Amino acid sequence: MGILYAIINLGCGTLFIAMTLPMAYRKVPMNIWYGARIRQAYLSDEAWYDINEYAARRMIRWSLLLVALGVACLLIPFERFGLVLGLFAPLILTLVALLSAAIVPLMQIIRYADARYPDADAQSVHRPGIGYSPFPEDWRTLIFSILSILGLGLIPAFIIALLVHLTGRSHAAW
Repeated sequence: MGILYAIINLGCGTLFIAMTLPMAYRKVPMNIWYGARIRQAYLSDEAWYDINEYAARRMIRWSLLLVALGVACLLIPFERFGLVLGLFAPLILTLVALLSAAIVPLMQIIRYADARYPDADAQSVHRPGIGYSPFPEDWRTLIFSILSILGLGLIPAFIIALLVHLTGRSHAAW
């Protein structure tokens, strides 16, 4: 089972790092789909690139946690700890790491943007394509980020579990 969690963590960590590199190098223009989509980022192009570069650096740091956890899942023989601890310890560590990789950087990004651009509420902010939402913008971003991280982490797990089931290999082989 450790190899499954290792693949999930290594895959997600590597994917998150690869996805944030264009933001770190200021290659992503202002849009509604890709980047740190918070109120302050839409003040100007300078704010967009500044906040997205900061966001990318934070996401890369937290994605390294996922990569390190993936390596740990390869090296630690969780199966030797018994069924309950061997199955649930890496699962809980993986979920905590995935949620941490989503929530903590987003909170840091929001704090950074609030400190750097404190008058964003007073200014007229044009946000292309963003309509009315019952949630404040930062909460909407937080919820979307959490769902995205969980989706990116759980989809590979379901695919691998399905492949294991279809090929008839026992879980002990993993």
